Amino acid sequence: MADIEARLQYEITDANSLRDENRRLDERVVAADKRNVQVESDLSSARQKLVQSEDEKRALQASVDKTISECSRLSRRLAESENSLAATQGRLRQIEANFIEANNERARLAAALDEFKERHESDFATQTHALRGAAVARRRRR
Repeated sequence: MADIEARLQYEITDANSLRDENRRLDERVVAADKRNVQVESDLSSARQKLVQSEDEKRALQASVDKTISECSRLSRRLAESENSLAATQGRLRQIEANFIEANNERARLAAALDEFKERHESDFATQTHALRGAAVARRRRR
């Protein structure tokens, strides 16, 4: 019987040891399950962030594409404006040259007119003086 009691004691100790090990394993399984739930939650959150990032990326790419298109349009418009400015500046230089030429012609004509007026006044004064002299001479003859 002592052999049976010893065997029973061994079996009880072994059962207690197995029960403790089973409890520790259960605790590890519960902890692993909690960790698994947390990892799945983190994964879901990361997927949501990835979807958000993809949406933002698409929106930003559309904005970049629109900005590039606008830059191209503005570059073309700037080139057209620069061409128009160059043409206008060319016309302005031509108009200025024509103005200078017309102004020089006006000055030449004004000088010629002044010269003509001086000659005319001189001739008129001479003729007036001669006519007065002739009138005085006629009066004296009478």
